[in-house]
Amino acid sequence: MTVGNIIGNYINEYGFTAKALSEKSGISASSLSRIKNAKGTVSLSGEELSALANAVEVLTEGGETADGVISVVKACDNYSGEKSAIVLNNLNSLISFLNINVSELAKSLNFDPSYLSRIRSGERKPADAVDFALGVSRFAVKKCVEASSKAGLRELIGNTEGDLQSAVQVWLCEGEISPKDDINSFLTTLNTFNLDEYIESIHFNDIKVPTIPFNLPAKKSYIGLREMKKGELDFFRTAILSKASVDVFMHSEMPMADMAEDVDFGKKWMMSIALLIKKGVHLNIIHNLDRPWNEIMLGLEAWIPIYMTGLVSPYYIKNGAKGLFRHLNYVSATVALSGECIEGKHNIGRYYLTTNKDEVAYYKQRSKVLLEKASPLMKIYSSDEEDELNAFLASQSGYYEQLNASKAFKNIKIFICPDEWALVSKSDSPRIHFLIFHPKLVTGIENYSAPVEE
Repeated sequence: MTVGNIIGNYINEYGFTAKALSEKSGISASSLSRIKNAKGTVSLSGEELSALANAVEVLTEGGETADGVISVVKACDNYSGEKSAIVLNNLNSLISFLNINVSELAKSLNFDPSYLSRIRSGERKPADAVDFALGVSRFAVKKCVEASSKAGLRELIGNTEGDLQSAVQVWLCEGEISPKDDINSFLTTLNTFNLDEYIESIHFNDIKVPTIPFNLPAKKSYIGLREMKKGELDFFRTAILSKASVDVFMHSEMPMADMAEDVDFGKKWMMSIALLIKKGVHLNIIHNLDRPWNEIMLGLEAWIPIYMTGLVSPYYIKNGAKGLFRHLNYVSATVALSGECIEGKHNIGRYYLTTNKDEVAYYKQRSKVLLEKASPLMKIYSSDEEDELNAFLASQSGYYEQLNASKAFKNIKIFICPDEWALVSKSDSPRIHFLIFHPKLVTGIENYSAPVEE
């Protein structure tokens, strides 16, 4: 007897509908349908099982008690209990957070990759959840070579001391289900984002590009964090007020965590970007992806509104920012801002801003060289550029549609060319396509598994 059989028997015997059971229990109709039709195991949290049992008691007008329903469900052949549900959800969060290659994980566990995929989707469960978690935790900790990765993993599992491998194993089996899957959050934002609504919410059409002259010395230095933030805003102000509308180049390896703590600065920074966009300036941005996976995804998610304008070309530099120094290079038609700091000592960094024509020309040449060394993070195609995208796809082979993601989202489709690229196509608001090339992002999207709802 399966859980689905039990639910079907209650419905048939007492004459209520699956819709009524869904509404009364708070379990979505799609989740209830999967439970009813599941050929493999069914995992329910304690809250879900109680909600289902209480709903049956109400709909049967006491003909079945909640405690009785719980006992019957737990005795079903395909009921796997709450532990498997925790392992499953936390496994998917771990894979996303560490950008784990699922084929490599399957090999380390002596699993067939397709079997591991079925475990991730909830179609199968590991024979021994604890032993399975042990194998996964060993692989995860082995993957975390750098101290920053280990620190990020400890933050994910909420454990700051003790043996990391044991802590990961315990978290997989017993930890609270992580509410945020970074790839899922990124894709969900793309799926639901409406550019028109966003433009209205920030009153973008009411924004006026300032024309009041801005007096700034031909050369100026900014030392220390407070001054450096002023230096960035001075650069943007000068670029915005320039009569020229040529491309703006931006590349920064500087640590952003301390600047991000200043909410007012963050608002002014993003407003400056909006004003450049309003002016029609195209941005060539080299993103710093030498960061933990979750920070990469959060950063890209924040840039979605800007990407949607079609006025951004994002790049990255392979191997990231390595070494003792971190640098910044911003260049517009009439102003350049450069900066540097020693790794870990952002508070004593230095920025240098110049409007001197010869120096600006030098920084433009340097930005050109940096772009030549950079690789495209993604290429963005608007609805007017679909012929170019279709020509690219016609030249490709071996790619496929990521059906798992397509079932999860109404407004986006995903196509994968393993180890090469991932295409995220948004159907409206606006219709736009993101052809992604960065290896970590491609692997993350390829490994994406829609959240399990049981």
